[in-house]
Amino acid sequence: YLIGFLSACFIASFIKENDNYFLIFIKLFLSVSTIYILGVLWLGTLLGWEKPIFELGVMPFLLAEVFKIALLTILAKKILKFRKFI
Repeated sequence: YLIGFLSACFIASFIKENDNYFLIFIKLFLSVSTIYILGVLWLGTLLGWEKPIFELGVMPFLLAEVFKIALLTILAKKILKFRKFI
């Protein structure tokens, strides 16, 4: 699960200021997906694969994640412009 954060940071680092919003959304979606994929694999290992792992580890968080990805997609270009000043 925690290794998923490292891969998510790596994938999100490919976002550029001249990317369009759809491409930014796809890159953010892929980066967050790595967290969930590795988290589900770890949850399945801990709880057992016969349990409803997707419903326990992913479903409660999907709506919030889509909202956060959409919000960051809108703000990403402004954050990248602000980063140049730092």
